[in-house]
Amino acid sequence: YNCFEHFIIQTGRGAGWHHFGGLSTPVMSWFNAYFKPGRLTCGFDIWIISKTFSEKNSRMDSVLRYFGEPGRKVNVIAGMNPEYEYKVIWNEMEAPCKVLYPGILQVDLTFKSMEGRLTICKA
Repeated sequence: YNCFEHFIIQTGRGAGWHHFGGLSTPVMSWFNAYFKPGRLTCGFDIWIISKTFSEKNSRMDSVLRYFGEPGRKVNVIAGMNPEYEYKVIWNEMEAPCKVLYPGILQVDLTFKSMEGRLTICKA
């Protein structure tokens, strides 16, 4: 992505030419949605009804509501503490997940009803 502005990861502030300042917004939004511990990112068909992370982002409990076609597989991205390995529980059953980057989990879910409980905890 070529945004003609650079930004400092540690502070999240832009540091380039002011005329191009808005062009880095999509990059910063994407980074904050995917690579920040304590974030749960879902698609447009899923609403997060409730979500709690532990103090050190090593556990997440959430309730999700789905507004798409029943039985369709969807995925969510959870930003967890990268120091641990995790297991995923979806409606009281273990669910598959893929580690995209240390602490960043892609969780594949199948909604058999409109609402479900997602828990991610240390393995």
